[in-house]
Amino acid sequence: MADIHFCNICDQSILLQDLEEGSALLAGERAICPSCRKVLGAATPGKAVPSSGNGSGAIWAAILIGLLGWVAAALVWFQGQDAIRSLRANVHDDFAQAQAEISSSLVTGRESQVRFEERVVLLEDVLTDFRRHSDSAVASAQTSIQELAQAMASLSSLGEDIVSLQSRSSQNESGLQVAEERLRSHRRAQEALRDQVAVLSKTIQKLQLAATAQDAQDDFPAEVSALLRKLQAKDPLEREAALEKLSKYQDERLLPHIYPLLGDPFEMTRFLAAHTLGEWEARAAVPHLIEALLDDYGFVRQAAMKSLRRITAQNFGYNHDGNAEALQAGYELWKSWWASNGTNFSE
Repeated sequence: MADIHFCNICDQSILLQDLEEGSALLAGERAICPSCRKVLGAATPGKAVPSSGNGSGAIWAAILIGLLGWVAAALVWFQGQDAIRSLRANVHDDFAQAQAEISSSLVTGRESQVRFEERVVLLEDVLTDFRRHSDSAVASAQTSIQELAQAMASLSSLGEDIVSLQSRSSQNESGLQVAEERLRSHRRAQEALRDQVAVLSKTIQKLQLAATAQDAQDDFPAEVSALLRKLQAKDPLEREAALEKLSKYQDERLLPHIYPLLGDPFEMTRFLAAHTLGEWEARAAVPHLIEALLDDYGFVRQAAMKSLRRITAQNFGYNHDGNAEALQAGYELWKSWWASNGTNFSE
């Protein structure tokens, strides 16, 4: 494979044909393309300069080598000049940029200084106002202290009166303690008496109910009397069944026996009692049905509400499924209505 040569001046590749025709020169490792040869003024046509020959070829080789060195030096010098110019330009640009940044920093510094001076002026104004107000407050405090001192001086003369009042107050406190002790004693006696009266009232009510129930049972048929006895049974289902059978008689004399069932432990018995009183339209049962509005079960409260509406034709917007507050509010409305109209309504 033929060697490829490059011009030592312009670094362009040299064709083998140019070497053979003599338009390009080759001396050892140095080569000159036809274009550079014309520029250098090499006017010797022919083939490449051989490495050995007569003295004329050696002279031309030496001249060419010298020219190549000079050209290389010139290229280095031009490159150095270009580098110097580029460096100067970069340095000039960097210096201009640094100068612009310094100018901007100076402007910013001046603006900051102006703002700082303005704040200092404002702070001085604030300090001046503070001093003025503090001086005024100190003067006012001194005046108040003087007035307080005068008031203390005027109160010092009341010492003897205070001692006298303290003595009288001690005596009054002793008397009050004795009176309070007596009052507590009277209250304890009243509470004991009230408890005794309450127990006696309950006993009388039980005796009256028992006497009424006994008299009523004596007047009822044997089947009804038997059902009344079953209302006292321990089995809740038996009590419910007895009430269901009694509800068919619709006898007002049975009302005293049905009222207690509104508080029966079995919720189905309470529901049936409320429903039965409504079916009978018993006006005397209204206060008992009002109490059933606070029952724990919603269907019992609903039965009591329906019976009250049927008996009284009143409706206060009571909702049996409401929360505790709503139930209590509806109950209070019914209680208030009965307190105002119960006497006339029962007649």
